[in-house]
Amino acid sequence: GHTFWDTEIFLLPYYIFTDPKTARKLEEYRYLSLPGAHAKAEHNHYQGAMFPWESAWLDDGEVTPEYMDVDILTGRPNKVWSGFIEQHITADVAFGVWQYSVITGDEDYMEKYGYELIMDTAIFWASRLEMGEDGKYHINDVVGPDEYREHVNDNAFTNYMAHWNMQKAMEYYHLLKDNKQELFQSLNQKMDLENAYAKWEDGCKNIYLPTPTKEN
Repeated sequence: GHTFWDTEIFLLPYYIFTDPKTARKLEEYRYLSLPGAHAKAEHNHYQGAMFPWESAWLDDGEVTPEYMDVDILTGRPNKVWSGFIEQHITADVAFGVWQYSVITGDEDYMEKYGYELIMDTAIFWASRLEMGEDGKYHINDVVGPDEYREHVNDNAFTNYMAHWNMQKAMEYYHLLKDNKQELFQSLNQKMDLENAYAKWEDGCKNIYLPTPTKEN
């Protein structure tokens, strides 16, 4: 019953095409577990929805064990860093919402849950960015999706997904403001979207996006 990024990236596409009702239940679960995502963001001094790396019951928040196994050389417990710094899960959740909506055309889901999820996660990313000496925003000290390298600065997957998440939130901001005024006003009152938009725009413009080099 525990949920990871595997749900959105690996499992959800299968259910979208074979069992859309189950796919919607998976996506509704993410919305219903927002209290835990908000609690994790607040605990880490961020804003918006910061989804747990490993989640279970709706309001549990992060349930990844802090320590697991024992180092055979030192005899000390190994710290499980994924629960602390494998943060791309938040953008993966937003990507799942978008993918589900595009393929199924389920506008009812988007109006009830989806737009809010994508904007709430984008608020997290805007608060997660760190200004560097180069004048760019960076996302430091994370674990990327390969899980073999810990405490990485500017993991490419994480940075690009954060950028995508904020960009998608901006796109939906305009869509709702132009075509769904009542829903826009409701979400604006709930999340202060007008203030959030300025931060998304600044973040998208100035985030550092790694590119291949001769060495890598």
